Amino acid sequence: GRRFLQEGALSKIFGGFRLAGVHLYASGTPLGFISNTACGTIPIFNGRCPLTVSSYEGWIANNNGDYRGSDRFYNRSVFPSQPTGQLGNATRLNPQARTPSQINENFSLARSFRFTENMRLDIRAEAFNAFNHVRFNPGDTNIDSQNFGVVNSQLNDPRRLQFGIKLYF
Repeated sequence: GRRFLQEGALSKIFGGFRLAGVHLYASGTPLGFISNTACGTIPIFNGRCPLTVSSYEGWIANNNGDYRGSDRFYNRSVFPSQPTGQLGNATRLNPQARTPSQINENFSLARSFRFTENMRLDIRAEAFNAFNHVRFNPGDTNIDSQNFGVVNSQLNDPRRLQFGIKLYF
């Protein structure tokens, strides 16, 4: 087949663009819930004891991605108080309790203009997190903390655009 805009005035204006994209789609990372007070003076845990958990059912306060109306990512009532000095049965990280998934798209559009054999102008535009997907920080995982599960920041960067022009001579 023949390439479009191979010759003529339109090829000088609309031809020769380079488009690139990097896409990242990943599930969230596992979380581990702990209690500072449960360990007592057991030194090997450095004050971070695993909890006794029968089920992680209902651990997330709102699972549809709409966190308005609740300042907490976790449902505090699912995690019982841990008796002091008693080690729990929870794994360090539980694959059922995860941070929100990660969705990220980056794009670049570039064009080179050659004026002479030794002179060229490169123009480029780049968009990082182009669709501005927010990945919220699920908060502190220590059940003794006042900030347990409070959504107070985001884990990823917001949308960033950058433009560049280079003249080679």
